[in-house]
Amino acid sequence: MSDTNMDTARAITARLCRDIEATPFAASLIEDGLAVTASIGVAVADPRDATPDDLVKRADEALYEAKNNGRNQVIAALG
Repeated sequence: MSDTNMDTARAITARLCRDIEATPFAASLIEDGLAVTASIGVAVADPRDATPDDLVKRADEALYEAKNNGRNQVIAALG
């Protein structure tokens, strides 16, 4: 999300997590459907990022922290 600060990015992605969790997903083999959640890592470009890959790496690390902390959450990569 270009031109988005961390607070806004966290709010948008938290809402996305809630919306995904609240949406019933039909699954033909499961009578009650399938429960789906999302884990999201958020990072904002920082002058210390030497390359775009550095930014992606920080977001990816935050994503795995969200998964390891119980899933269905947003973790922000700080600096």
